[in-house]
Amino acid sequence: MADTTPFDFVLLLIFSKALQSALVDGDDSLTVVFVVILTLVVLNIGMSLLKQRFHSFERLLEGGPVVIVEDGRLLRERMRRAGG
Repeated sequence: MADTTPFDFVLLLIFSKALQSALVDGDDSLTVVFVVILTLVVLNIGMSLLKQRFHSFERLLEGGPVVIVEDGRLLRERMRRAGG
């Protein structure tokens, strides 16, 4: 679990929702659910491989650390930019 990223957790939630709707609601067939899950797994693996191969791609997706306190002072400009 230590290597689990927030994106992996979101995928797990999507998988559970897809299975729940197929098994309980009867909305979708199991084939559709498995195609959705397979597509998301392939995308997740593809993104992981791209991030390993191209570090600039990883920085684009993951971002980098932002120093918001330096020498005991709050850097409010950096805090504002990091906040979105």
